[in-house]
Amino acid sequence: MKMFLIPLCAIALVACNGEEPASSPPTETPTAAAPVAPASPVAAPADGTPQSYGNDMLPSAEVIAFESADKQHGYTDARIEWDENNCAVYEGVAPNGERARHPLVAQDNQPICSR
Repeated sequence: MKMFLIPLCAIALVACNGEEPASSPPTETPTAAAPVAPASPVAAPADGTPQSYGNDMLPSAEVIAFESADKQHGYTDARIEWDENNCAVYEGVAPNGERARHPLVAQDNQPICSR
């Protein structure tokens, strides 16, 4: 089924765009363009070495608390939300079908709130 769906989608897209399929010979001679380097979100230092802030891949306190709460509760459609006091909460659909919320706490057992 998947084998037929992808080519069918490609044909539909080509028909919508009014372009010829890629297997047809080109009607115009393509012009060469200068290669464009991808934009970097962080400017590299002058010597060309990539800059690292040292903790780029560390999870935030909210993520650590969410993973712990998710392991404990295991709700479906779980996410991090914020309450009326701007504190992080674990929210998801409990086994009884109701949406439930639990405060997320840091490793020191204090609520995680924005300042």
